Amino acid sequence: MPPELTMGRRVDAPKRQSPSTSDSESQVSSLRLHVTCVVMALIAAFIFTLTEHDDHEHSLWCAFEIAIQTLLVIVATCYFRMRIRLLHESSVIMPILVMVACFSLVCEPFQRMVFETGHSFEMLVMHSQCNLMLALAVCGFRLSFQRLAAIIAVFTTIFCCTISSASGLIPLTIIFAVSTIVWLVASWWETVDRRVLQTTRRGFPVRLLLTGGAIPLLALLAANAFGANQVTTALSGFMPSSGGTGEHSPYARGGVRDGEALIAGNENIKSFAPIDDAPFLDSELPSLYDVFNDTFDDPVKKIKHQERAVSLPADLMKHIHQIMAEAKKAGREFDLLRSRKQGDKSRIRDLDTHALFYVAGRTPVHLKMEVFQLFDGRKWTADVGEWTQRLPMKETDGRHWLNIPQPGKGFGMFSGTATHSIKVANLDGNVIPTPAHPVGVSIDLVDVEDMYRVYSNGLVTLNRKSVPTMTPISFVSRCVDRSALRDNDRISILKRTQMRSIDDLYTYMPDADEADRIRRLTERCVAGIPRGWRQIEAIEQFLRTNYKLDRDSLLSEEETQAISTFLFETKRGP
Repeated sequence: MPPELTMGRRVDAPKRQSPSTSDSESQVSSLRLHVTCVVMALIAAFIFTLTEHDDHEHSLWCAFEIAIQTLLVIVATCYFRMRIRLLHESSVIMPILVMVACFSLVCEPFQRMVFETGHSFEMLVMHSQCNLMLALAVCGFRLSFQRLAAIIAVFTTIFCCTISSASGLIPLTIIFAVSTIVWLVASWWETVDRRVLQTTRRGFPVRLLLTGGAIPLLALLAANAFGANQVTTALSGFMPSSGGTGEHSPYARGGVRDGEALIAGNENIKSFAPIDDAPFLDSELPSLYDVFNDTFDDPVKKIKHQERAVSLPADLMKHIHQIMAEAKKAGREFDLLRSRKQGDKSRIRDLDTHALFYVAGRTPVHLKMEVFQLFDGRKWTADVGEWTQRLPMKETDGRHWLNIPQPGKGFGMFSGTATHSIKVANLDGNVIPTPAHPVGVSIDLVDVEDMYRVYSNGLVTLNRKSVPTMTPISFVSRCVDRSALRDNDRISILKRTQMRSIDDLYTYMPDADEADRIRRLTERCVAGIPRGWRQIEAIEQFLRTNYKLDRDSLLSEEETQAISTFLFETKRGP
């Protein structure tokens, strides 16, 4: 008898569903793990605060800042834990984190404008990251926020240990390392059961990573294909070890130490610099000053080429030598309690530069060293000028200023003055770079009129062969008001003076045909405009509109009519 077939439903044993990744991440962290994360973030914030106040000038403010941020973090953590059911799945957390991260970046411009204080770029970025770290630790009821806060805390601590030398940084770093290990162990034990039950396999997103890495690389290659631009220039200074860009910032923590923070030294002087109040030391380099020194030293070296110098009192040199003598005398004492003090054997290197001189003051500014007034139709030639008589000097606020007469006062075209200072670096010759309308020149401790020479073309020079290196020079100049020129009726009566001979004519005069074409073009540019400065502005605007600056556009050697070729043919030039 065949076995009886029975119909029935197959019932399988229920399987336990494995939790998904989102469920694992959305579970609420325990209070113990949350508190450990907050402690770790606070220690990292303490380390950053000590690094930010590494100069020890604001110790009280540093302690106050640490106390305030600790209080705020504790209060905010308690508030969030009490309302964890409302905020756990809320979408308002992410906007709050973004606002906290951007708070420092938004406040920095107002702090610089109102209080005239600020942070350097790297400290500003790290300040924003520190605020974000504390906010993530406060919202640490989510494990994903705790992990991100831990990553930022480790990076902040490494950054601070790299740039700071604060005394209290080492014990805090040790405590931070211990707290980080405690958090890692507690986090692993708290989530171990979830990882065991989780059976979902995660694939490594190889394609996504390759695509994400290829896009920035292609963008950089595309930017580099266009030559030098803002992108490639910024990338050249992206890494800290790539060197500087020549710029300076009053909020920078450091640099190559050749900026405006250069000050005069009193002890352990090792270098020369262009500073007005710097002390005087012996040097074999050419100098503008001469000081008598009666101390015993090396044999005097004969100087082959002597130039004029300003004689200074011997006290200026004697003061420095007295300090050095006292330091040597103190080193001859013998004490039974020997100490392993090492002398200062460090040697600083010269900070070379390719710049001719540095300018301090309102920029851009045009400084003249030659006046080209002679034009032969193809080349401009510098005018030598005539040496005027001695000009008087006036003492103002302890400085001696050379008063330079200013022509054109009666035209009322000046409005105010501008002050600039230059520091000579690699300048050859005795010409002092000055603006177009100088009224005063001053060099520290130079109080004799015959050290300067002023020429009829407006150039100011020293009565010697060259301006010594590292000489600071200050000058005052008048500013031309273009609006005053526009409405000035006196300019309309100006015309070329009657020349006494052909040698008195400084400007090239073209031949008849060329002159007629240029005159017709000029009349077309100034048609309907009254005589005066407005005609000059109209010609200037016409040239800016219809002609192009091209440094690669050069004339041939056989070209004799350079002006006509530029105005009527090429319409471009260097």
